[in-house]
Amino acid sequence: MLAANYSTVRNRFKDYLDQVMEGETVIITRKNQQNAVMMGIDEYNELKKIMRNMEYLKMLDEANARLEAGQGVKMTMEGFTHLMEGRGGSASTEAKVA
Repeated sequence: MLAANYSTVRNRFKDYLDQVMEGETVIITRKNQQNAVMMGIDEYNELKKIMRNMEYLKMLDEANARLEAGQGVKMTMEGFTHLMEGRGGSASTEAKVA
């Protein structure tokens, strides 16, 4: 991981971009701690994926806590399928890629 101030990165942008393309992460420092990070798209996408997974895990933890507190509803798969179809959704277990 590299760190450089804004002016240095601006003046040597291509050099820093080349380093990022080789897997390096660059912290760009500015006045008043208004810093930024320069990274490759693959690393960025991986971080976004991790953040989404953390959100899903939080929802699952909250759902488990509600179940443990007796606030859950038991349902068969057939009942769930019927409920989802009634809402205009699909109970399919296949993941769809956008």
